[in-house]
Amino acid sequence: MVSVPPPSDELPSIVDWLRDRLADDHPTDLPPGAATAPRAERTHALHILDQLTADFRPGLCHGDASPWNILASTNGEWRLIDPRGMYGEPEYDAAVLAMKIEVENSASHATMRVAKAGQLDNARIHA
Repeated sequence: MVSVPPPSDELPSIVDWLRDRLADDHPTDLPPGAATAPRAERTHALHILDQLTADFRPGLCHGDASPWNILASTNGEWRLIDPRGMYGEPEYDAAVLAMKIEVENSASHATMRVAKAGQLDNARIHA
């Protein structure tokens, strides 16, 4: 989905969704047993989000990348299925995917593998 423009201006924005989520002291959709991150961590994350949006490159974003939403094609390329359909940067999807697969690898190794496979900016994913 790299360099694919969003099909509509009406798609929700990953940036707006993240900003709202980080500002919310009482999210209602956390997984069982998960806690809201401390305010200081969320404030720091908002600062990083502001830095990343300074040169925001909007495009089509899957919005729900995970190992369960990836299929391998016959030529070995990855195919994302079951998109949420948002606009943002593909590095967001890659960061989410790397976090979800880091159980088997270190986070930096996972982001590097995902960046290489998707021809994406590893520094932006890791941020």
